[in-house]
Amino acid sequence: MTENLLVIPYPKKVSFSQGIYEVKKTGSILFDGPDAKKIGILLRKLLLNYDLNYILKSSKSSQENNGKIYLIINSKVVPQIQGYKLIIDDSITIIGNNSAGLFYGLQTLRQLLRQFGLNIPKLVIEDYPDFLHRGIMIDISRDRVPKMETLEYIIDKLSELKINQLQLYMEHTFAYTNHKELQLYMEHTFAYTNHKEVWEDYSPLTHDEIVYLDNYCKERFIELVPNQNTFGHMSKWLVHEKYRHLAEAPNGYTTPWGTKYDYPFSLSPAVPESINLVEELLDELLPLFDSDQVNIGCDETFDLGVGKSQELCEKYGKGKVYFDFLMKIYSIAKKHKNNV
Repeated sequence: MTENLLVIPYPKKVSFSQGIYEVKKTGSILFDGPDAKKIGILLRKLLLNYDLNYILKSSKSSQENNGKIYLIINSKVVPQIQGYKLIIDDSITIIGNNSAGLFYGLQTLRQLLRQFGLNIPKLVIEDYPDFLHRGIMIDISRDRVPKMETLEYIIDKLSELKINQLQLYMEHTFAYTNHKELQLYMEHTFAYTNHKEVWEDYSPLTHDEIVYLDNYCKERFIELVPNQNTFGHMSKWLVHEKYRHLAEAPNGYTTPWGTKYDYPFSLSPAVPESINLVEELLDELLPLFDSDQVNIGCDETFDLGVGKSQELCEKYGKGKVYFDFLMKIYSIAKKHKNNV
């Protein structure tokens, strides 16, 4: 029977008993406190999809004899952080180490209902994560920024898979369509207030949408971590005359693999105003996220030292020039977030 259980990720321990539990058409969701009640509200919505009518009640006051689903938070029964125990016998009981654990137990029940319908094998499932932080980064820059309903769908699926961190990768450069031709198809992904010329012809996420997504993630125990490139990958800014003077190589550069990139790519550490732009962007973006982390994206600065910073790099070394600019960015982000 174990090999037929379709649960992702597969639990640490599964024990089957004899028999099938038939989920009742009506019943009670019995919770043991306000945190468990919040999970109970999500469970009730899930059961409505199966035309099941369950009422939320405190476990202390209920004497119901109909279908029962118990939601309990107890770190003594389930000592592992974010762990849960799901028991299906003559009722359904989910015990979580904390709110997150209880939520993950609900997600496993969701998958059991999808596989077995309303006739679930009697069993006990025990599970907890190997890693406390389980993240996914989604590139929302290429071709089109996803619509909100698409992002909601993705977040719902990630939460069911017990992913608890999400980054929306924001890149502002161009990309190759083949080895010889460049195609300007990158989207600008956030509507910065004072930089309309960069995003007005695209479909960026707005301030309100970021706040909404942040809350949507939190309700599903996912941490939405801000992600913004601040050194390389800045072509969609630097091609505009307003920003072109900030570019390390305004007319492009030869890549390490020998091809020609015909557009500016990185901010130049040799131009003092470069760090001012970074500060303005992070000061606007980061407060919208509840997360205490930020990804400042400083990779692939292939043109560093071939343009305006060439003299600095020859004098101090490319590594030091890179590191000094990186630490300036770090100091800006540190004003808002502890984990940069």
